[in-house]
Amino acid sequence: MGRIEGGEDGLPSVDSGTVLKKPDEAENFVRRTGVHFLAPSFGNIHGGYPSGGVEKSWDLPRLAEIGKAVAAIPLALHGTHPVTDALFQQTIPLGVRKINLNRTVRDDYTRFIADNSGTLELTALKMQAVEIYARSIERMMDVMGSTGRY
Repeated sequence: MGRIEGGEDGLPSVDSGTVLKKPDEAENFVRRTGVHFLAPSFGNIHGGYPSGGVEKSWDLPRLAEIGKAVAAIPLALHGTHPVTDALFQQTIPLGVRKINLNRTVRDDYTRFIADNSGTLELTALKMQAVEIYARSIERMMDVMGSTGRY
């Protein structure tokens, strides 16, 4: 029922015409399976995006149609690197409630570890790296409007 592909999966290229989810198929799948979340394919991919980037690849009108078709359940978002804060925010009114961030919150942490490995004591390196990771997560919680919500 559509799939989210990309270089992360070892695929050299993506044929988005074969992976995009159709709203009627999404509604049928949700009704028949009783899933609690749906991670639709609407041009989002794992790994690097082709020429034109995320903005050219993502079909937000399709995501909106899927969100309406399966309004009873929340949507989960995969293939989120690199995505602008503004584009993330555009998905929330369309039904997205779970966003996998991975590299978006991990990159500063990874860069810090790479730049400081061997120059800081291991305990200090780990403590400072975790603080950087936590700040990245907090920033994205602010971007998504999740801060202070339960």
